[in-house]
Order: sequence, then structure tokens, then C-alpha cells
Amino acid sequence: MEGLDEKFDAADNLLVALHGSLLMCGGSCSQLPLCVAFNYYAETRECQLLNTAFTVFSTGQMVTASGWKYYVQMDIRDPCASTPCPPDSACVRIEQPIWEKLDNALVLHACTRFQWLMDQTAAGK
Repeated sequence: MEGLDEKFDAADNLLVALHGSLLMCGGSCSQLPLCVAFNYYAETRECQLLNTAFTVFSTGQMVTASGWKYYVQMDIRDPCASTPCPPDSACVRIEQPIWEKLDNALVLHACTRFQWLMDQTAAGK
């Protein structure tokens, strides 16, 4: 998700500051388990990797910063892709609450036998 000319002012949550392309910045964030968001300034190619995303519970704040863009790292792993549930149930993704620190050890799926969800899964929805 990209913001418009603003950045997350989160000095206490800065993991590392880098210089490089936007692609390098995003790639670096995706390689660090603690990185959940980043600020990027294209003119100087400055990249700030953050261990916290902006929410109403954040200690930092969004600030207007001309030229800066704020990005949130999206979790592209699908916990249901490995078919962890029995055949007579459906796998449901569970989102981690954004107001908590990212915990890669959390179980991000649940198995259910609720018929409506099983029908939706079978229909590819």
C-alpha cells in the first residue's frame, strides 16, 4: 500500500537506513523478518526500513514529507497453499492484527467444517 507525499515518522522503529532503488528497498524489507513497512525518497534514493506499520496504536505518526512515499509490506505467503487441513474441511487464512508486532511464529490458518466456507473454498472464492 502506498501513501502520497508522506512518511511514517517512527525513529524508535527504524531498523536500517539504506540507499538504492525502490525495488531494492522493497526487496530488502521482504528479506528481513522484522521489516513490515518502509519509507522511500526517490530523489535521494533513501530507504528507511521499519519494524512497525502505521496504525492508530503506533508510537510514531504519519507526517507530510514532500517526495517521500510510505509502503506497507504485504505478506504474500499463503498458509493454505500447502493444504494443511484434512480433505473434509476448508482452510481459512487468519490475518495477524496490525497493531501487534509481526510474529512469524503465529499460526495463520484454521481448519473448519463450516459448510458455507467449504462451499466457498470449493468454488475458488
